Amino acid sequence: MILTCPSCGAAASLEAWQNDADWRELIATLPAIPAQLQTRALSYLGLFRPAKRALRPARALKILVQLRDLIQIGTIHWDGCETRPAPLGLWEQALDAVIERRPKALTNHNYLRHTAWEMAASLAAQGERDREARLHYRVVDQENEEPASEEEQNAVRDMLKAFTGKHIAGSGK
Repeated sequence: MILTCPSCGAAASLEAWQNDADWRELIATLPAIPAQLQTRALSYLGLFRPAKRALRPARALKILVQLRDLIQIGTIHWDGCETRPAPLGLWEQALDAVIERRPKALTNHNYLRHTAWEMAASLAAQGERDREARLHYRVVDQENEEPASEEEQNAVRDMLKAFTGKHIAGSGK
């Protein structure tokens, strides 16, 4: 029985798939990728297939291991710029975007990394807006209201001082 990988196009008998150490290791590596990304990871592997050839098992394994490592880091870095947080949801979106664009015969993860890094910018901006909103407006659950920390109180006083140009009582400055 000849089986063909729907993602990469590799064709071999069932026995060959079972007997090849690289394919066994690839199958063993797949569970190390979070469940919501596994199907995407297999589709992503297909983007590395050279034109008119199948993806070699050793190359597929190397790509999958590198992808697993990128995801597990939890951050994304691009070309000398700042490192940004990269949660699983970001990797889902980035993989979906890359798979949808279907670039031909990828040779490395740079296209995915750049896509994820760009997407992380909007996440970082939203996180900063949320942090500023909590700092400025101190939105708190009324049942579990806690007083603002000393650091938060000082930050608000500093902002008020900068805005009004006057010393605010209780700042200790």
